[in-house]
Amino acid sequence: MNVVISSYVERQSKICQSPVLEIGSLLLHGHDHIESMRGHLAGFDYIGVDICSGPGVDQVCDGKELPFRDEFFSTVLCLETLEHVDYPLKVIGEIHRVLRYSGKFIFSTPFFHEIHEYPSDYWRFTPQCWDEVLLRDFGYREVKQSPPKAMTPRYVMGYAIKE
Repeated sequence: MNVVISSYVERQSKICQSPVLEIGSLLLHGHDHIESMRGHLAGFDYIGVDICSGPGVDQVCDGKELPFRDEFFSTVLCLETLEHVDYPLKVIGEIHRVLRYSGKFIFSTPFFHEIHEYPSDYWRFTPQCWDEVLLRDFGYREVKQSPPKAMTPRYVMGYAIKE
Protein backbone atom coordinates (compact mmCIF):
# COMPACT_ATOMS: atom_id res chain seq x y z
CA MET A 1 0.00 0.00 0.00
CA ASN A 2 1.38 3.41 -0.86
CA VAL A 3 1.78 6.21 1.67
CA VAL A 4 -1.25 8.19 0.41
CA ILE A 5 -3.65 5.27 0.89
CA SER A 6 -2.00 4.10 4.11
CA SER A 7 -2.34 7.59 5.62
CA TYR A 8 -5.97 7.80 4.54
CA VAL A 9 -6.80 4.46 6.16
CA GLU A 10 -4.96 5.47 9.31
CA ARG A 11 -7.15 8.60 9.60
CA GLN A 12 -10.33 6.61 8.91
CA SER A 13 -9.42 3.83 11.34
CA LYS A 14 -10.25 6.07 14.29
CA ILE A 15 -13.96 5.53 13.64
CA CYS A 16 -13.81 1.89 12.50
CA GLN A 17 -15.24 -0.99 14.49
CA SER A 18 -14.55 -4.70 14.74
CA PRO A 19 -14.85 -7.17 13.07
CA VAL A 20 -12.94 -6.09 9.97
CA LEU A 21 -12.76 -7.73 6.56
CA GLU A 22 -10.00 -6.83 4.11
CA ILE A 23 -10.56 -7.94 0.52
CA GLY A 24 -7.29 -8.26 -1.38
CA SER A 25 -5.08 -8.67 1.69
CA LEU A 26 -2.14 -10.54 0.11
CA LEU A 27 1.19 -8.82 0.75
CA LEU A 28 2.99 -9.27 -2.55
CA HIS A 29 6.64 -10.28 -2.81
CA GLY A 30 8.81 -7.24 -3.37
CA HIS A 31 6.41 -5.02 -1.44
CA ASP A 32 7.90 -5.79 1.97
CA HIS A 33 8.21 -2.06 2.64
CA ILE A 34 4.44 -1.67 2.40
CA GLU A 35 2.63 -1.72 5.70
CA SER A 36 -0.21 -4.14 6.25
CA MET A 37 -3.52 -2.45 7.02
CA ARG A 38 -3.73 -4.63 10.15
CA GLY A 39 -1.30 -2.25 11.83
CA HIS A 40 -3.85 0.57 11.59
CA LEU A 41 -6.54 -1.64 13.15
CA ALA A 42 -4.55 -3.39 15.88
CA GLY A 43 -6.70 -5.13 18.45
CA PHE A 44 -9.63 -5.60 16.05
CA ASP A 45 -10.97 -8.98 14.96
CA TYR A 46 -9.55 -8.98 11.44
CA ILE A 47 -9.93 -11.34 8.49
CA GLY A 48 -7.90 -10.85 5.33
CA VAL A 49 -9.06 -12.61 2.16
CA ASP A 50 -7.51 -13.00 -1.28
CA ILE A 51 -7.72 -15.34 -4.26
CA CYS A 52 -4.51 -17.14 -3.25
CA SER A 53 -2.73 -17.89 0.00
CA GLY A 54 0.29 -16.03 1.31
CA PRO A 55 1.34 -13.39 3.81
CA GLY A 56 -1.62 -11.36 5.07
CA VAL A 57 -4.23 -13.88 3.91
CA ASP A 58 -6.37 -15.62 6.53
CA GLN A 59 -8.81 -17.19 4.12
CA VAL A 60 -8.64 -17.89 0.39
CA CYS A 61 -11.81 -16.86 -1.43
CA ASP A 62 -13.09 -14.78 -4.30
CA GLY A 63 -14.57 -11.39 -3.43
CA LYS A 64 -17.46 -12.13 -5.76
CA GLU A 65 -18.61 -14.95 -3.44
CA LEU A 66 -17.66 -14.16 0.14
CA PRO A 67 -18.21 -17.10 2.52
CA PHE A 68 -19.56 -14.96 5.35
CA ARG A 69 -23.08 -14.47 6.62
CA ASP A 70 -25.08 -11.34 5.88
CA GLU A 71 -24.24 -8.24 7.93
CA PHE A 72 -21.31 -9.86 9.75
CA PHE A 73 -18.64 -7.14 9.46
CA SER A 74 -18.58 -3.65 10.91
CA THR A 75 -15.74 -2.52 8.64
CA VAL A 76 -14.75 -3.68 5.14
CA LEU A 77 -11.56 -2.58 3.38
CA CYS A 78 -11.02 -2.97 -0.36
CA LEU A 79 -7.82 -1.11 -1.19
CA GLU A 80 -6.08 -1.11 -4.55
CA THR A 81 -7.94 -4.32 -5.42
CA LEU A 82 -11.13 -3.61 -7.38
CA GLU A 83 -9.20 -2.73 -10.55
CA HIS A 84 -8.06 -6.38 -10.69
CA VAL A 85 -11.56 -7.90 -10.47
CA ASP A 86 -13.41 -9.05 -13.58
CA TYR A 87 -16.86 -8.24 -12.14
CA PRO A 88 -16.42 -5.29 -9.76
CA LEU A 89 -20.16 -4.74 -9.22
CA LYS A 90 -20.45 -8.29 -7.87
CA VAL A 91 -17.70 -7.57 -5.34
CA ILE A 92 -19.39 -4.33 -4.31
CA GLY A 93 -22.67 -6.25 -3.91
CA GLU A 94 -20.95 -8.80 -1.66
CA ILE A 95 -19.38 -6.02 0.40
CA HIS A 96 -22.81 -4.47 0.87
CA ARG A 97 -24.25 -7.86 1.85
CA VAL A 98 -21.63 -8.70 4.53
CA LEU A 99 -21.46 -5.16 5.95
CA ARG A 100 -23.63 -4.42 8.99
CA TYR A 101 -26.16 -1.61 9.04
CA SER A 102 -24.19 1.59 9.73
CA GLY A 103 -20.97 -0.31 8.92
CA LYS A 104 -18.09 1.43 7.16
CA PHE A 105 -16.67 0.48 3.76
CA ILE A 106 -13.24 2.01 3.04
CA PHE A 107 -12.00 1.82 -0.55
CA SER A 108 -9.29 2.99 -2.90
CA THR A 109 -8.36 2.41 -6.51
CA PRO A 110 -5.66 3.85 -8.71
CA PHE A 111 -6.72 6.15 -11.52
CA PHE A 112 -3.71 7.62 -13.29
CA HIS A 113 -1.36 4.74 -12.66
CA GLU A 114 0.80 2.31 -14.59
CA ILE A 115 -0.69 -1.02 -15.56
CA HIS A 116 0.16 -3.50 -12.84
CA GLU A 117 -0.73 -7.16 -12.84
CA TYR A 118 -2.12 -9.26 -10.04
CA PRO A 119 -3.42 -11.24 -11.68
CA SER A 120 -4.59 -8.71 -14.29
CA ASP A 121 -5.35 -5.00 -14.36
CA TYR A 122 -8.79 -4.33 -15.85
CA TRP A 123 -10.33 -1.06 -14.67
CA ARG A 124 -9.96 2.57 -13.67
CA PHE A 125 -12.84 4.18 -11.75
CA THR A 126 -13.49 7.92 -11.71
CA PRO A 127 -14.70 9.67 -8.54
CA GLN A 128 -18.08 10.06 -10.27
CA CYS A 129 -18.25 6.30 -10.97
CA TRP A 130 -17.61 5.54 -7.29
CA ASP A 131 -20.20 8.07 -6.11
CA GLU A 132 -22.98 7.43 -8.63
CA VAL A 133 -22.56 3.78 -9.61
CA LEU A 134 -20.43 1.66 -7.30
CA LEU A 135 -21.73 3.14 -4.03
CA ARG A 136 -25.34 3.81 -5.04
CA ASP A 137 -26.76 1.23 -2.60
CA PHE A 138 -24.93 2.71 0.39
CA GLY A 139 -26.31 5.64 2.33
CA TYR A 140 -23.67 8.19 3.20
CA ARG A 141 -20.61 8.25 0.96
CA GLU A 142 -17.50 10.38 0.73
CA VAL A 143 -15.32 10.14 -2.36
CA LYS A 144 -11.95 11.87 -2.53
CA GLN A 145 -9.07 11.96 -4.94
CA SER A 146 -5.37 12.54 -4.69
CA PRO A 147 -4.21 15.06 -5.55
CA PRO A 148 -7.40 16.98 -4.74
CA LYS A 149 -9.10 18.74 -7.67
CA ALA A 150 -6.62 17.33 -10.21
CA MET A 151 -8.01 16.67 -13.68
CA THR A 152 -6.13 13.36 -13.64
CA PRO A 153 -6.03 12.09 -10.05
CA ARG A 154 -3.51 9.43 -9.17
CA TYR A 155 -5.86 7.70 -6.67
CA VAL A 156 -9.56 7.67 -5.85
CA MET A 157 -10.46 6.79 -2.26
CA GLY A 158 -13.16 7.24 0.29
CA TYR A 159 -15.69 5.52 2.45
CA ALA A 160 -19.36 4.70 2.52
CA ILE A 161 -21.74 3.85 5.32
CA LYS A 162 -24.44 1.26 4.85
CA GLU A 163 -27.79 2.82 5.78
